Amino acid sequence: MAEPGQGRIVTASWDRLISAFSISTDGRTAYLDALDDGFARVFRVPTAGGAVEPMMPAGSGAYRTATPIEGGVAAVFERAIQPPEIVRLEGNRHVALTSFNAERLAAIDAPDPSHFWFTSAAGRRIHNMLILPPGFDPKKKYPLVALIHGGPATAYTDAFSYGAFWFHMHLLATPGYVVVATNYMGSLGLGEEFAESIEKDVLRGPALDILAGIDEAIRLHPFIDKDRLAAVSGSYGGYLVNWLIGTTKRFKCLVSHVGPFNNEAQYGTNDGGLEREIRMGAPIWEKGGQWNDQSPIRYSGNFSTPTLITHGERDFRVPLGEGLTHFKILQRRKVPSRFVVFPDEGHFVGRAENTRVFWREVKAWLAKYL
Repeated sequence: MAEPGQGRIVTASWDRLISAFSISTDGRTAYLDALDDGFARVFRVPTAGGAVEPMMPAGSGAYRTATPIEGGVAAVFERAIQPPEIVRLEGNRHVALTSFNAERLAAIDAPDPSHFWFTSAAGRRIHNMLILPPGFDPKKKYPLVALIHGGPATAYTDAFSYGAFWFHMHLLATPGYVVVATNYMGSLGLGEEFAESIEKDVLRGPALDILAGIDEAIRLHPFIDKDRLAAVSGSYGGYLVNWLIGTTKRFKCLVSHVGPFNNEAQYGTNDGGLEREIRMGAPIWEKGGQWNDQSPIRYSGNFSTPTLITHGERDFRVPLGEGLTHFKILQRRKVPSRFVVFPDEGHFVGRAENTRVFWREVKAWLAKYL
């Protein structure tokens, strides 16, 4: 029986975050799940050391959970419009092993997302996805909804999502909106420096990337109505939405789900601690810096954009008081606003009927102002 020896890092020169791995049946190859330049991909690397190589070309969909099987590798494959299915990876293509949803998907008008890049003012290459509505006509003008991911240590990819907090891209586009999802500074899949760039610039820098992504989409696509813009998100993304309310007048309306609002108050009541101090650059008792400068409540004197706030009453990550404070100030300033509370939900809206209500509220709010 082999004795365990000294471990050896075989991906030291590879600047991506591995979310899962498996080992081939002969022990010679490791299969890795990782985000890479806007795509969820599967990679392989010799366990003895060597180059990390992608198993499938980037282009459409997302791969994860690579699993060695007899004669090859199986994986989960999904797209923004397609729930997960099982495939076998063969060379540069995959062979579908399941097709549970094929018949229903064939009846849905949902174009694949397109991808575009731009260079930010800080010199970083920023990845974006654009989703078109059903029945798209390039001769018409469409409102744009900026879809902001939470985290912030994650990224939007061509992968399936549902419910609140992540927002299904195509469901959001369905009423007749163009959806743009920007992987702003701090997102994963673009290297360690890119991911860490959000530390000590928790809101301002990412918000500028999102606004620049909107500008680039408008420049590239004349069918976007630059005067009808909205932004939606939850959790850290809701934090960004709350920042946008006080720092720009560009949006017709906004949707903030469980978004932090007052840095100091949230620090005292949520389930986090030290990581927030690291991100802010100092302990809270030193104040100053981002604790004040990049706290949405400090900009509430500028609030004028109609805003829908949704919140789970059992949320310990962003306690209910954050949403209450935000709504109270909006009302005090006579800004059109609505506050929807889900008494039996936490940080996510996950119960089926609650999810239905959430989407009804979001769609009604967007329709009212767009």
